[in-house]
Amino acid sequence: MPVSVMPATVNGAAITAPIANGHDVKVKLPDIDPSKLTIERAKTLKPLPVPESLVFGQTSTDHMLIMEFDPELGWGAPAIKPYAPLQLDPACSIFHYTPAVFEGMKAFRGPNGRPRLFRPDLNMERMTRSADRVALPVRQNLVRKE
Repeated sequence: MPVSVMPATVNGAAITAPIANGHDVKVKLPDIDPSKLTIERAKTLKPLPVPESLVFGQTSTDHMLIMEFDPELGWGAPAIKPYAPLQLDPACSIFHYTPAVFEGMKAFRGPNGRPRLFRPDLNMERMTRSADRVALPVRQNLVRKE
C-alpha cells in the first residue's frame, strides 16, 4: 500500500500525517511539553486545611492546571491558574451526551386519520428510569399511577 508522508511542525515539534489510499492514518502528535508551563498565582489564598478535614471531591486547591487539546495539533502549553469556574460552549458535546435522555415515542395514523400514540405510558416510565440514572429531574405527572 503506498503511503505518503506530509511533514509538519506543531509547537516546534515535528509531526507526520501519513495518508494511505486517501484515508487518514493515526497521526503522532507532540506530547505535553512541561518546559512551556506558565504559572499565574492566586491573589488570595485559602487557609491550609487540617489534613483530617480533607474530603475527596469537596476540598479544592487555590489553583488548577489548564491545558487545551486540539485533535489536529495536540496538547497546548500547560498553565497553572487560580481556581475558577470553567467556561464551556453551549454546543459542547458533553451537554449532548451526558445529562440527556432520549425516548423515541411512536405515533401511528388511526383508521379515522388522526395520530395515535403507541404505549405513551410505558415510554414515559422508561424515560423516567433513564432520567433517574443520570440524575435529571422528572415531572411526576408523566409517570403512570398504579
